[in-house]
Amino acid sequence: MQTTPTLNTLTPTATPIPSPTPTDRPLDQAELQALIDRALQEAQTRRADDAVPSNLDEQFAFFQQRLDQMQATLAEPAAVVPVQPPLEEISFIDRIVPPESKVGQFFEYIDRFGLFGTPLSNWLVFIALFLLVFFALWFLLRVFKKRAERASVESGPKMDLSDYVLKMLDRVKIYGLVGLALFIASRFDLLGRSHLTFQRISIALVFFQFAMMLMAVLDQAIEQTLKAARFRVEAVQTASGVLRFFALVTLWSLILLLIFDNFGVEVGPLIAGLGVGGIAIAFALQKILGDIFCSVAIVLDRPFEVGDFIITGDHLGSVERIGIKTTRVRSLGGEQIIFPNSNLLDSRIRNYKRMRERRVVFAFGVLYATPPEKLEKIPLMVKEIVQGVEQTRFDRAHFQKFGDFSLDFEVVYYVLSPDFNIYMDIQQKINLGIFRGLTAEGVGFAFPSRTIYVEGTDVPLSVKNLQ
Repeated sequence: MQTTPTLNTLTPTATPIPSPTPTDRPLDQAELQALIDRALQEAQTRRADDAVPSNLDEQFAFFQQRLDQMQATLAEPAAVVPVQPPLEEISFIDRIVPPESKVGQFFEYIDRFGLFGTPLSNWLVFIALFLLVFFALWFLLRVFKKRAERASVESGPKMDLSDYVLKMLDRVKIYGLVGLALFIASRFDLLGRSHLTFQRISIALVFFQFAMMLMAVLDQAIEQTLKAARFRVEAVQTASGVLRFFALVTLWSLILLLIFDNFGVEVGPLIAGLGVGGIAIAFALQKILGDIFCSVAIVLDRPFEVGDFIITGDHLGSVERIGIKTTRVRSLGGEQIIFPNSNLLDSRIRNYKRMRERRVVFAFGVLYATPPEKLEKIPLMVKEIVQGVEQTRFDRAHFQKFGDFSLDFEVVYYVLSPDFNIYMDIQQKINLGIFRGLTAEGVGFAFPSRTIYVEGTDVPLSVKNLQ
């Protein structure tokens, strides 16, 4: 008797395939195709009560019947297997509170309302933990700040570590405490996938707070360094402003790169792009960058400082402010003159504020009719007059030359003060003394004049002779 081959005789050693996982939702196209593929495999590996038909229509009817049976099995409610919820949907309270207790039942009720896929109870625990950490940090900040203030007072005017710590603590802001508290609370993994977002935000806030504290230390360090270099108060303000600008640019560039890296941005291509873009910007802003670097040269080399009286070219005045790009000078006329820093360094600058003493040279002339014995007395008289005025040092007084219409004397002395007003007061006293002395001796001052002699006579030509 001829037997019809069965599925078992076709593949006797095949391994059974487990049934697909049941579900109570409708199947889409891909899942239906997967079920058909499984039915084909099952038809080849499992024993069937009926033989596999040889006709193609009968084969299709056979597989359609098996597919209907599998779909009917999947649709049975009793066969639904509960799916384990993801980790973020498991309430934190369920791990520590028995579900049958009243507290557990209460939290089970409120967990019906979730936020971003996280049970509401987890959010409540996260907020409570955040507030606890925040107030703890705020309390510790007050304690450390009081101790730093006490240590700073005990150390006196000399700067030490406690003063730097106090400067850092003074820069701590609310957002810094919020960021640190968020970071600590998010480490307990209460919010599931949402904790990553809170960690990134908290790290960004902590970076900002760290930058503010570091800037406080840099400001204090720059100020102390400039004072140790014996800069004047005005120079300290100018130099610290310029150096602080470059420190701010460097620090915040690093902080922004760290924040971008924290949010998953690739900083490598960004740095490369900034390098190429920086070269293009440098060419475009060549003059501006030149003025900026000249401001650094002015601060470090100190050809002049705020308050100095300078002369450059046809302009003169007192320096009011040295900026990053320009320097402002108040002229004697009252207007403000603004110089680019590069122009100042390229020109000749005469700084009168650096003058320790002023050398004064002046001349006067007497009449040709002055007797020689009186001419000999004039240098001694001038010496006594100059030495009789305070804040002066006499150098010399000489009968210098025979002028066109006068006998010229030259006097040199020093004013022991750079102040221009003091110099003018001293010169006035000397001029009055010389005038009184020459008047008392009967010596007259010469003034531009010309005497004409007619050939053949010894009498000068005058208006009376002409008449």
